[in-house]
Amino acid sequence: MASLYDLLELSPTATQREIKKAYFKKVREFPPDDHAKAFMKIREAYETLSDENTRAAYDREQSMAAGARRCFQAAEQALRNGREQAALKILENAVDNYPDEIQLLISLGTAYLRNGNSGKSVKTLEKAMQLAPDNSSVVSSYARACRERGWHKKALAAYGKALQLDDDNYSLRLEFASTHIAAGDLSSARGVLLAALKDAPQRGWDETEILMELISMEARMSPMLPLTKHLDLIVALAQDTEQAAKLANALNHLACSVAQRGFSKKAALIASKAVALIASARPEIKALSDEEQAGFAEELVAISWDSALYSEFGVTLAKYLLPAELVEEDPEKEAELDLVREYLILDNFSRFREAILHVKTTYSRLYAAKAPFLEQALQPHLRRSLLKKRRSDKQMLNLLSEYLDKDEPLLDEDEDLPPVQEPIVRGPKVGRNDPCPCGSGKKYKKCCGR
Repeated sequence: MASLYDLLELSPTATQREIKKAYFKKVREFPPDDHAKAFMKIREAYETLSDENTRAAYDREQSMAAGARRCFQAAEQALRNGREQAALKILENAVDNYPDEIQLLISLGTAYLRNGNSGKSVKTLEKAMQLAPDNSSVVSSYARACRERGWHKKALAAYGKALQLDDDNYSLRLEFASTHIAAGDLSSARGVLLAALKDAPQRGWDETEILMELISMEARMSPMLPLTKHLDLIVALAQDTEQAAKLANALNHLACSVAQRGFSKKAALIASKAVALIASARPEIKALSDEEQAGFAEELVAISWDSALYSEFGVTLAKYLLPAELVEEDPEKEAELDLVREYLILDNFSRFREAILHVKTTYSRLYAAKAPFLEQALQPHLRRSLLKKRRSDKQMLNLLSEYLDKDEPLLDEDEDLPPVQEPIVRGPKVGRNDPCPCGSGKKYKKCCGR
């Protein structure tokens, strides 16, 4: 059976850049429209080999003896089915039967770590280190176990050795930097990331991920200049609106986290770059002046940790006000969620009213985008009309049943709607000189008609 490397016509020592180049070459040979099955195999091979972790797992499996491989595959199957303890037992028995099988030791050490037993993980991987001191997978796994154990000095030494053995491993660079951060050495972490950023174009690494790590760290350090420089660079690297939306989402979350730490100026700067990223797809934001965009960014940060919106209804309203790119990666899904939020606002208006008025006075720029709907909601007669239309809309009811808790009533009683009145049924008309219908014998004008 052909290996994934054979499918892409590569050697097992291929670099990430060579893997990417081979993939695009194969796609040109087997375009998906004409060769659907072949393309799917090529795509699966690329997805496995282009990720350092899945590639390492694949390489480990390929190098095992037949019996050990069966044990490994059985453990993987147990993990996929959520049976972690069963997987652990399989691996423990397998190591007893194949004590010199390096890949099984790595898998067992990783399984211990995943189960929160860093002590057993370290001991297992130390055995693997004795058998294969120059195996980069063994050394990097041992580094992770030491880091989890809190042994930062040992972890850093192990990561340094792993990178000497596998200098092209992008994931190891990021782990090395994060371990420096865990050890409290931000300066060294920054040095590792800057070196990775410099090497990224030649090695085919993802510059945006490295930049996000740098920005996250520099937001906690004193200089403002490098942060500004790297934020401008990440904006420039956005290749399309989809990537811009993902980067904007990540930056907005980071801005909120930085603001909660007390770095308000840096939070506003980071949020302003999130706004710049989504402006290309949002004419209403692009049309704002630089000063207005800066104010918009400040509101994005402030609303995320406004204690006046900490209730369930306040959070729902805040999410409704945020641009879709900063809440949900799928624009269609976010549009559907906005419809559901609008229905909830209409159907529970008395509970939303205070939050809406707070937002209207405090976050005018965010409010402006949804003002057409919210202004109607604030007017009782328009609100009732809107709610009536949506209650009769089958598409709306389908959305509600999809997104809301099905154990709860679909429609809540609205306090603002008038009670339904029964129609008044009138009897036949009685003339003034006719006998009174009460049966008194008098004329109607002399009895009940007076």
